Amino acid sequence: MKDYSSALSYFEKALDILEKSFSNNQSMLAMTYSNMAKTFDGLGEYNKAIDYARQAVTTAYADFGSNNDVIKSYEDQFD
Repeated sequence: MKDYSSALSYFEKALDILEKSFSNNQSMLAMTYSNMAKTFDGLGEYNKAIDYARQAVTTAYADFGSNNDVIKSYEDQFD
């Protein structure tokens, strides 16, 4: 739908909830960071997109370890 502003608003709310949650679900955090990276890319805010893509990779490493297809998909955002 390319409604990046609305998407970003929802991702920010999700991020706020995830960061405050006691379970601290790293895989959901990584996915949200990745989605935010894609959204910022769509908005043309490339520096923010790269920052969130890095956060996705770092968070995924903490959850999955270094050899995982999920991490590969997050790292592919840098291409």
